[in-house]
Amino acid sequence: MLQFNGDPPYGGSSFVSAPMFATPFVDQFGVVHQSPFPFQIPHRGDLVNFGQFLPIFQFGNFLPDQRTQYLEQYNLGVEYQISPTMLVSGGYVGSQGHRLLASFDLNPGNPALCLQLASQGCGPFGEDSTYVLPSGQTLFGTRPAGVFSNDPALGTGAFGNIFTIHSIASSSYNSGQLRFERRGTELEFLASYTFSKSLDNASGFENLLNPFCFKCDRELSGFDVRHRLVLSYTYRLPTLRLAGTSGIKGKLLDGWELGGITTFQSGIPVRLTDLGSDNSLTGGFDFEPADRPSIVGPIQIHNAHNSACAFQTGPSTGVACQLQPNLYFNPNAFVVEPLGQIGNARHNMFAGPGVNNWDFTLIKRTQIKERYAWEFRIEFFNIFNHTQFLNPNGDISAGPDFGRVSQARDPRFIQFATKITF
Repeated sequence: MLQFNGDPPYGGSSFVSAPMFATPFVDQFGVVHQSPFPFQIPHRGDLVNFGQFLPIFQFGNFLPDQRTQYLEQYNLGVEYQISPTMLVSGGYVGSQGHRLLASFDLNPGNPALCLQLASQGCGPFGEDSTYVLPSGQTLFGTRPAGVFSNDPALGTGAFGNIFTIHSIASSSYNSGQLRFERRGTELEFLASYTFSKSLDNASGFENLLNPFCFKCDRELSGFDVRHRLVLSYTYRLPTLRLAGTSGIKGKLLDGWELGGITTFQSGIPVRLTDLGSDNSLTGGFDFEPADRPSIVGPIQIHNAHNSACAFQTGPSTGVACQLQPNLYFNPNAFVVEPLGQIGNARHNMFAGPGVNNWDFTLIKRTQIKERYAWEFRIEFFNIFNHTQFLNPNGDISAGPDFGRVSQARDPRFIQFATKITF
């Protein structure tokens, strides 16, 4: 994959600290380079000095034992013709994905070792620090590190986290689908309802798995939508021309059409994570860490349109209610994961706010002589201007924003369009 084409020795990275325009290329040793490419790309068979890349952080790789991904799909459906203009159908649709690609840290820090080194200063974000033991032995971090290198001379501490994609995930999707359709009349409509559930280990390579237990991350897919109902409809108004009405009046009364799409949908899961603490002591991070909060109480879902109460442990404790605006779930149901643990909450445990959207259109068609026709339309998106929230912040390190909604879908939009056909 292209994100791996810059791995050493064919690429490198530098952590730039306090750069200036005159010296923009500062590597992790503090050495200033005049060129952003301070190394030569080797040819096949050349001896490579990997020392110029050390320490190597946040580079990815594919393991050599990749397996072919495959998907099984199956469905069963029935249809029934109610009348010449109406049809009803129902069915079951499912799939199973196997050996899917997912990401994890191949070189995570050892939490137990870090806890043993607590007296030496080991703690969160200390996976790549150097520790001097009472025996005088020097320990370069808590990662396995050099064991993944083909050059023993690199030794321990050569590598930071190693972003790895491997065929270790699976998925399943099951759904029941219903449809009711009417066509061939002045009023045409289609009603579709889907009840479904989707599970997987990771919904994309951005989701970093628990490096010690891949199966522990099997949960709701990031795109899981439990309920979805969509109604689409078109109504061609009957001829309104009165007896004897012709000319311009007749053209104004004829050719009107109404239509719209109405959507009611459950929300997608809230992504629970901990971007800031590294309490797991694993030090894995690419798009996100494997860390997530620990759950300590019932999850209370609130209407984010109103201010809601947030209790420390629950209303039965007698703790005074703390009103918080735009709160979707009670943040005090979660705590930062204990030191040395990844956290017992699932990344995707419950759904966020749903969709209640009405789009509407009004069309006027006018025939101008035999060869020409004119159409004018007005389209309303979210015609009732419902505030439809996006998911709340699921990062427990976000402080008071954890559990709070800060974004919404588009408000009402109105657009006009016209065209002439000939």
